[in-house]
Amino acid sequence: MSVMKARQSFREKFWVTALAMLVLLALVLFWFSTPHGLALVNDSVLYIDGARNLLQGNGYSRLVGWGGTVPITNFPPFYSFVLALIMALGIAPIQASWWVSLVFLAVNVVLVSLLGREVTQSAAFGVLAGGLVLISDPFFRHHLFALTEPVFLFCYFLSLLLLVSFLRQRHWYQVLLAGVFTGLAYLTRYIGITLFATGFLFLLVFLRERKVWLKSVGIFLAGSFPFFLVWTVRNLVMAGNPTNRQFMLRMLAADKIQEGITSFWGWLLPEPYQLISRFIDFWGIALAIFLILFTGGFIYAVWLALHKVELRDRKSFQAGWLLGLQSLIYLITLAVTILFIDSSVNFETRVLMPAYVLWLLLFVALLAWFWRRRRWATTVLALVLVVGLSLSFVEDTLDTVRQWRQQGQGFAHESWTTSQTIELVKQLPKVNIFTNRPQAVNLLAQRGAYILLSPVNAATQLPREGYQEEQVRIRQMVMEGKAVVVIFGFRDLIQDVENSWMLELTAGLPVLFEYDRDIVFGDSSLIQS
Repeated sequence: MSVMKARQSFREKFWVTALAMLVLLALVLFWFSTPHGLALVNDSVLYIDGARNLLQGNGYSRLVGWGGTVPITNFPPFYSFVLALIMALGIAPIQASWWVSLVFLAVNVVLVSLLGREVTQSAAFGVLAGGLVLISDPFFRHHLFALTEPVFLFCYFLSLLLLVSFLRQRHWYQVLLAGVFTGLAYLTRYIGITLFATGFLFLLVFLRERKVWLKSVGIFLAGSFPFFLVWTVRNLVMAGNPTNRQFMLRMLAADKIQEGITSFWGWLLPEPYQLISRFIDFWGIALAIFLILFTGGFIYAVWLALHKVELRDRKSFQAGWLLGLQSLIYLITLAVTILFIDSSVNFETRVLMPAYVLWLLLFVALLAWFWRRRRWATTVLALVLVVGLSLSFVEDTLDTVRQWRQQGQGFAHESWTTSQTIELVKQLPKVNIFTNRPQAVNLLAQRGAYILLSPVNAATQLPREGYQEEQVRIRQMVMEGKAVVVIFGFRDLIQDVENSWMLELTAGLPVLFEYDRDIVFGDSSLIQS
């Protein structure tokens, strides 16, 4: 007995020490990569603006025009709430986003390792899972943006972990908290709604007694549904639409499919050899085969869960089943979103990354199975796969570290922080500002602005209603000295036919200021010499 206790004590000490070292590595990598701060993109500004207005008592809203605010309905609010909590301590908005990403990166590495331990029932393979995910470029890189990923992944992983823990320990508060974090995941990114279906089906399959299942599902929904209900009602009241999207059937464009193929294999394979772009058709077929095999394997796992009681009770099987289920529901929901709700969504790496993490955890579970067979062939295969995948991941991640360390990304780049166009905008009197980059004006000049809309709605791919009338109104306001049109990168944009509408809008308008490739159209009297 003492030998068994000693082994158990060693395993726990190894687990805690290895996990602490992994977290330390994550923190050091993050700190080293962000001397210029996080990457700031359009959506970053909206979330930061939402946090600012929450603190100022304006509700979850954004700046428009020369000082007004309108409610935000197309982006869920929880990330902004988290930012607002940090900003309430007196920390500047951009710095607050840095701290949020730092803290949640460390926590997410721990949660991934815990999920890895559940799916492999091994502390060593749990740490391996956490390490592979950390050095996986999509996971690490998307913690370097001032975006929702760090908070979303925290809610996402914790909800799955609590569902697995509940099945083993049966504490009611575990399934309640799983529901709460499912609701918070939805309030961070709409794709979090997939966790509702996952939790429901997981409890349905693995809870044998009907009364226990009904009670558990009821508690799960009691924790999750209020978040969904409150946000939906709020949007219906504010905008008359639960998600600010329009339902209609759309085609799945070939370029979106190709983007998904490139994203998946770009995650797994090293970039320098252009293996993907040179053989895109081959990789498309290979991905289709993988998805078919994975779906078929999961259908078989469903059959096993329903017919093999001894297997259904295994902790690793339960965890693996849950991760497989969630990854499939996630992909199906994403495809349905593109087809019926929002065609501006793409199969890009940022969107697919949560599914990649789940697949990587299942891959580690396969490695653990190879290792436990204790045959030289499977042991060597497991080692080769780990080393090969690690080298591929490290190569991509080191590129990201170098890129972020060399210069700021997005609006944190020097071209934005030293922009003379932004300096001019700061000096403008209270006039309406129409621009192709309202987020830059908001963040760097701290001025509200209206976006210049193209003739085609990106979400529906249909002509925008009232477009011509809006263009006439903008031109009239500029000529009367009541507005300016600020187009960043104008000289480059007009080279593309699809941006010809910018030429039509600005034809004959007075030029107030020109800097590099930017142009400000407006009455010269707006700037006093």
